[in-house]
Amino acid sequence: MKTCCLEEAARSLKRHRDVATCDSCGALLLAYGNERDFEATLAELRSRRARFETSDWGNLRIVAKAR
Repeated sequence: MKTCCLEEAARSLKRHRDVATCDSCGALLLAYGNERDFEATLAELRSRRARFETSDWGNLRIVAKAR
């Protein structure tokens, strides 16, 4: 995941289902606190052939979706 997205995630995403936008690249950032919701989101993004990256941040799983 891009450094700018990780920095924005650290500032903005604190709990399950928090949402933010990276100020630098404009990516949509989504936070998940449970594996079921995280995997469902990944499946949906893959089915739509969306570009995205994932990372772990503390106890959250983060998805950065390109706009």
